[in-house]
Amino acid sequence: MSSLTGTSISSTYDRLLTLPAGGGATTALRALTDGDGTTTFALQISSAGIASTGTLEVTGNSTITAGNLIITAAAKGIIHTNRGAVTQGISATTAVTLNTTSGIITTYAATLAANAEIQFTLTNSTIQADSLILVSMNDMNTYANSHILVTTNTIAGGSCIVNLFNCGSGTASATACHIHFLVINNS
Repeated sequence: MSSLTGTSISSTYDRLLTLPAGGGATTALRALTDGDGTTTFALQISSAGIASTGTLEVTGNSTITAGNLIITAAAKGIIHTNRGAVTQGISATTAVTLNTTSGIITTYAATLAANAEIQFTLTNSTIQADSLILVSMNDMNTYANSHILVTTNTIAGGSCIVNLFNCGSGTASATACHIHFLVINNS
């Protein structure tokens, strides 16, 4: 507030943030106003919390120590921006590296027999030993009676193993598939 140093209250009053008249913070959300009483901010405050009618951007960490993170009426759901993509190299067991907390791995186009499994390493600097890694597959295989299941194991600092298993009764076609992943760190 160094911009207020040496100035009179009357000449700076419109630059101060206030709550509407009514006795300070209450449990009801109330919009912040400027010194003239004009609601020009998207931020609302109460003794129970804060809300924003616009985009609320946090540049540091946000910690929720009690309660829940509740998302309502989110037209696009959760939008995650630290994502990437990588294409697997010369075989279905070739390791891939992608150092983002979410992404898409395009697999090598290889056949996978019924009840057969292949594995490859995902090297990723965001993975910790206690990470939860959510994976799903957009299986573009068109052969009848083949169903590819994707899982992870051997989660360690900096990597995990990705497993692809054909749990169907038919051979999976030699079609590249997309594996989607999200890393959630517990510490």
